[in-house]
Amino acid sequence: MRRDRKELYRLAGQTIVAYIRMASTIVIAVVVRLCLDCAGIIATGQDPTAAGFWFAHCDKDGRCVLAGMVLFFVSLAGCPLFGWCIQDWITDPSQNPFARTFAFAIIVEAATWIPISVAVGKTNALVEWFMDIAENDLAQALLASCLTGLLTLSCAMLTHLAMKYCRAVADRKGAGLSGFLRFFLLATITCLGWAVAWSNWELVLSLMDALEPGRSKHDRVLVRAVIAVCLVLSVCFYLRFGPEP
Repeated sequence: MRRDRKELYRLAGQTIVAYIRMASTIVIAVVVRLCLDCAGIIATGQDPTAAGFWFAHCDKDGRCVLAGMVLFFVSLAGCPLFGWCIQDWITDPSQNPFARTFAFAIIVEAATWIPISVAVGKTNALVEWFMDIAENDLAQALLASCLTGLLTLSCAMLTHLAMKYCRAVADRKGAGLSGFLRFFLLATITCLGWAVAWSNWELVLSLMDALEPGRSKHDRVLVRAVIAVCLVLSVCFYLRFGPEP
């Protein structure tokens, strides 16, 4: 009984530490993302207050969307490169004495979360830009469906590539170009997964606008039904074609 209680306390302590480390990782990633978004907002001449300091709205400005995509790909290439370059020495106590006291692995994990945080905003900007092309609610729903399908297909193809040809993609440590490419591929798949999730949410919103055009507030029963259908379809798709690596 006493041994079980000690084991429970040990697991509880490990869980709390894991949550704190994850929270620290997310905070670092969001702070860096805010800096990148501010750079994008300044470069495109947007009003930071109107944009909510979130570089995710472009108001039919194609150059703004292009700038957002460039910012995303820079973060996607630069952050994994940074994390891959420092992960060996910054977490090794023999090379970095401070690693005995501080959890520098949080910085490495944050390097993979920064592109994810950036990807969500740029996906929102891309979906809004595509939907602004068509004024009709039904056309907007079709465009959102096509974009969601394209992102899902891209994510599925990269996941298939990783599962078939890169068995060690989950192991981000490795020397040379192949080690970096595994790190980069894992970050890309993760970003695409979040992009798919956000585009699916935008698809739900566009479906509601198509089902009830011209209404700012939608019927709650219909909203719940649409969300439930999308949830069931997403779960069935995952169970059929998952899991991810």
